[in-house]
Amino acid sequence: QEAETGGVIIGDYTISGKITRNLGPVKITGNLLIDNNATLNMTGTIWVVGNLRIDNGSTIELDSDSYGSLSGLIIADGKIKVRPNTYLKGSGQEGSYLLLLSTNPELLDTLNPAIDIDNNTDAAIFYTNQGLIVLRNNVKTREVTGYKVFLDNNAEILYEAGLEETIFTSGPGGSWEVISWKETK
Repeated sequence: QEAETGGVIIGDYTISGKITRNLGPVKITGNLLIDNNATLNMTGTIWVVGNLRIDNGSTIELDSDSYGSLSGLIIADGKIKVRPNTYLKGSGQEGSYLLLLSTNPELLDTLNPAIDIDNNTDAAIFYTNQGLIVLRNNVKTREVTGYKVFLDNNAEILYEAGLEETIFTSGPGGSWEVISWKETK
């Protein structure tokens, strides 16, 4: 509902080239592609009914005036692919983070997971309660929560103290507890 309050974009939406676009709150009924050194400056929650892809030196950042010290999110009902050398940023204030959330239930395929994060991404939160998250090639991310998580080639998850206290524009943060874990091959 929060995303739809700003309007609906019918079909796919692409931001490409060395440009900056302000966007949000909004619902996109197709796919969202940010490509070729483009910057998406988020001014509200974004809901993508299709897939989200961030590629080729592009950036998604939270607008400092809209978010301040709060965090924001993009929800994708499809898959999320974050390609090499992209930047995912909060508003610039301490405690502000960007959350990318996928509702896609893909569990088994490490080549085509619900969330696929590759090479040098930093400072974002990734979440899927139904699907697989794959981190590849020197990824550093702030926090990852998934039904399954697969770490490949030097990937790191850097949990920050107090992250469970993060406040999003749509409500308070939550808390979590690890009940059990195991390593798999």
